Amino acid sequence: MESKSNNIQKPRNIQGKSKGRVENLKPQKAGEPSHNPNGRPKGSRNRSTIVREWLETTYKKINPITGQNETLQIQDHLVISLIGKALKGDVQAFRELFDSGHGKVSELLDVTSKGESITQEKLSPEERRQLIEKLRVEISNNNG
Repeated sequence: MESKSNNIQKPRNIQGKSKGRVENLKPQKAGEPSHNPNGRPKGSRNRSTIVREWLETTYKKINPITGQNETLQIQDHLVISLIGKALKGDVQAFRELFDSGHGKVSELLDVTSKGESITQEKLSPEERRQLIEKLRVEISNNNG
């Protein structure tokens, strides 16, 4: 009895070559007909463009912080709502706002002292605590 798997043919592309092989990937040459003639239509917008347009749309809504009816962009209302959540103690909302406003905090402590780089791995937990406290004092002295 002959197995059916011997009768199955691999899918072929328009040149008759087997699909899915890296060796078959070749850039299109100038003047050559398109490999995807029914591709994305000209003038169609991608998802990020559509989302950006909706976020820039304005409407009136009560500002949860000021309590007043304001006409702002949707993105402004979303940020204000996130601020409201953060003020109520939502740590995730605070983290998102802080990361957006100041960039993500590096998890690796790297301090350069007297030309030598001190990384978190080189310090004991007590040395780390002392260094952080020293930096806090120095920052408060510079800002105060």
